[in-house]
Amino acid sequence: MRKIFTTYEQQIDILKSRNLIISDEEDLKNTLKDSGYYNLINGYSYIFQNNNDEYINNASDKDIYALYRFDKSLRNIIYKYTLSFESRLKSMISYVFSEQYGEDQNKYLIRVNFDKDINKEASIAKLISDCFEIIKEASDGTCKKYRHYIGHYVNNHGHVPLWVLIRAMTLGNVSVFYANMKLEDKNKICSEFKLNASELEIMLKMLVQFRNVVAHDERIFCYKLRRDSLPRILPIYDIMQIKKSIVGVPFSGIKDFLSLMIIFKYLLKPIEFAGFWTEFELERDELIKDIKSHFIATINDEMGLKNRWKNLKNYKV
Repeated sequence: MRKIFTTYEQQIDILKSRNLIISDEEDLKNTLKDSGYYNLINGYSYIFQNNNDEYINNASDKDIYALYRFDKSLRNIIYKYTLSFESRLKSMISYVFSEQYGEDQNKYLIRVNFDKDINKEASIAKLISDCFEIIKEASDGTCKKYRHYIGHYVNNHGHVPLWVLIRAMTLGNVSVFYANMKLEDKNKICSEFKLNASELEIMLKMLVQFRNVVAHDERIFCYKLRRDSLPRILPIYDIMQIKKSIVGVPFSGIKDFLSLMIIFKYLLKPIEFAGFWTEFELERDELIKDIKSHFIATINDEMGLKNRWKNLKNYKV
């Protein structure tokens, strides 16, 4: 069925016909102007509807907006703490790699300095090519990707150290860089997080995907990764008493929002994780205050917040 344009008044009439309680039509109209029907209603209504798209249990526009606002706040929190970790990771990788292979990109960006696995040939070739492309674009004063600090090194020193180049790399770039490093170099980094090399690799890959959802301003509270998942053997699942399938796969916390919280537990410094947890709980408390209590269980389920998930707060990595 083809979607047609509807006015704000028509949109409100549609909602009322589906049993949504409207607290104040003028207020809702202004909210629709600011947020958009698709982002607000299409994005968050499913929590409050039955299979026929009708609203249940006295759901109101205030419930929908409370969830919308909560999700928006979550994105801001995640972005903030991901940036903090990204800065630390970049510093660690550039230090380890530069100490081992030097500061001239023509000497450190060569195949021999990366994983010997022949199955990674294409990935490593693309990584090296991408790094040189970043240097090329970032040192071109006419390019929108120009970075004065890279241009300075190219023009004044004739080379770009990794600790300079890595500032212009995205978290995705850095994740791929780590994935293609030699095991002995990876171990120097992953040990700082009390993880093995493969565990850190998958966490980085997952974090990039969650961060991309945030960057595109999409729903995060209910987001679930399609393919990647956390290692099922992490001891944290027993601490949180997360139920598992007959083959040992946790029913939550492997590719949902709880999995992102677990990733933060391992990757953030303790003081940073404490800050993240405090901000998260404040927003969650606000949601619980603003939304009808019988919807909270559904939202928790979407986020993977099951069993004793709050044990994550005091777990010692």
